[in-house]
Amino acid sequence: MFHRLLTDEMWHFYNGAPVTVHLIDGQGVYQKKILGGHPGEGGVFQVMFEAGGWFAAEGAGGPVGAAGKRGRVGAGAPG
Repeated sequence: MFHRLLTDEMWHFYNGAPVTVHLIDGQGVYQKKILGGHPGEGGVFQVMFEAGGWFAAEGAGGPVGAAGKRGRVGAGAPG
């Protein structure tokens, strides 16, 4: 389910199954990133999302909670 980002967020991948993240930025441009997996196959180990965009995530073959270990850092409340 998409939700609007109120602050910048950076997601980090640690291990386990990859997570597919979807972002529609403030200009309406869609991006899809694979958080985790193999870099040679398009996987990345961190993804930055800017405030104001729309964001959703899904685990490989199941809900995000069943996917790999990951963390996120938010930038705090917008000024």
